Amino acid sequence: MPQWDLGKGMDVMETAGTIQFSAVRPANLGASEYTLVAILCDISGSVYPFKDKLRNCIKKVIDCCKRSDRSENLMIAFWTFNDIVEEVHGFRELDSIDVDDYEELMTSGLTALHDAVHTGIDAIATYANTLAEQDFDVNACVYIITDGDDNHSSRDASDVKKLTSAAMRSEKLESLVSVLIGLKDAGVTDDNWAENVGRHLSDFQGEAGLTKYVDVGDATESQLAQLGEFISQSISSQSQRIPQPKHSFRKLNF
Repeated sequence: MPQWDLGKGMDVMETAGTIQFSAVRPANLGASEYTLVAILCDISGSVYPFKDKLRNCIKKVIDCCKRSDRSENLMIAFWTFNDIVEEVHGFRELDSIDVDDYEELMTSGLTALHDAVHTGIDAIATYANTLAEQDFDVNACVYIITDGDDNHSSRDASDVKKLTSAAMRSEKLESLVSVLIGLKDAGVTDDNWAENVGRHLSDFQGEAGLTKYVDVGDATESQLAQLGEFISQSISSQSQRIPQPKHSFRKLNF
């Protein structure tokens, strides 16, 4: 999936870790508070059997967010990852996103899961800092969708935890919800999937200090439809938390 053109009113920003990403220039924003949403989607080779369903799931999330009564307070960024982490589009307001521009997911390669999570949180922390310095209220949520454990990262769980802790200590973010989502090819009959991949993902969630791990199970059309609803509802829940960060995060189960 190619990167989008920056478009009018967008800037290229750089994190302290020298990761570049794009985002709407603060002067072009109309609201006083925003929920930043980062979606990171695994496109390693093993995703191939359900890549179209996965793209439809992400498109559904965007469509649902557009219908939210908080749509004007949401900005969404989308990355894909396999051997590398690549921005599809940076933090954009919903009315500038056309889901029909979400092209086919081109799957291949290994899984740089840790690097992807680090990139998403690093970008959120950097952009939140920029917005907070200009008197915007900001909170955020990150959703990482993967069918496998990390096998190609330069970062580890402790790097992610340090970054998340630093972001919250800075007090630029009202709150940060991070959800690791595990799914698998419905055609895989390995009974040890939950014990192997699922266990490793659950361990990573705890070690990295992510908010929660959700095991979707088989990546069937019905399960991915439920996943789309889950992400949409949790984004809506998180967007209601500004400026009250002590409000409880709504827990949804599959």
